[in-house]
Amino acid sequence: MQKKRFKIAVAAILLVSLTVLMAGCGGAASVPKPTMSENATPVSVDGSCEMSLDGDTITVSGETSLMDGALLHISVVSQDGMIVDYVTMTKSGDQVSHEFTISSEKYDDTVKAVTGFITCAPSQYGEQPEAIYASYGKKFENLQAPEGDIVWNGGGVVVLFASESVELTK
Repeated sequence: MQKKRFKIAVAAILLVSLTVLMAGCGGAASVPKPTMSENATPVSVDGSCEMSLDGDTITVSGETSLMDGALLHISVVSQDGMIVDYVTMTKSGDQVSHEFTISSEKYDDTVKAVTGFITCAPSQYGEQPEAIYASYGKKFENLQAPEGDIVWNGGGVVVLFASESVELTK
């Protein structure tokens, strides 16, 4: 339940932030999901995300059926929804993993718990390769994913896999 609630909170923050940024004002508007490209084939994707803590190392890992070559954003988010650590990487193989080192500069005393995320978006983390756009659409409008693993904003559809929250002990 906490995983789903955190996914919804992060998705809402992402959606509001990007909507405000795209609109250039403080008022958020409802953004309809991009419609599938004409004559396009829907592409179903799924995945998972887990987080483990070993000493001063946080590992965010999972698997996804997103196409190889896609840009993925792997992040560690604190209990208040702030991104503490992140990396953008190119997907190669179904298994995805990245280790983050806990340091006092990023993980100060206000960070009590963290959640890992593996996300993929049309352009928020850089331009995707043309093969990705050809299959998924320019705004990833051709993607289908289980409820809770997909959100959208003015920039398009974002695929989002989240781990359970992990308490940090200091």
